[in-house]
Amino acid sequence: MRTIFKYKLNLEISEINMPQHAKVLSFQFQNGTPYIWTEVETDNNTEIRHFRVTGTGQYLPPECHTYIGTFQDGPFVCHLHEYGNKK
Repeated sequence: MRTIFKYKLNLEISEINMPQHAKVLSFQFQNGTPYIWTEVETDNNTEIRHFRVTGTGQYLPPECHTYIGTFQDGPFVCHLHEYGNKK
């Protein structure tokens, strides 16, 4: 079944177990907490995927290869990348 799941992120590094081939749709803060929303096929096996939230001016390791999005809230600007094996 195809549906949308929401996953809570840590403020730096997150490892998330989600259905394989999940498509990240959005990166936003909800009530002060960072989340991603993904489109998933619930019948797929799961895999662990890795995400990193960085602020503007913070070090971005080379393994952070896939840019997901940016969120701004007043003076705070956060950027989300997926890292690990390139897709």
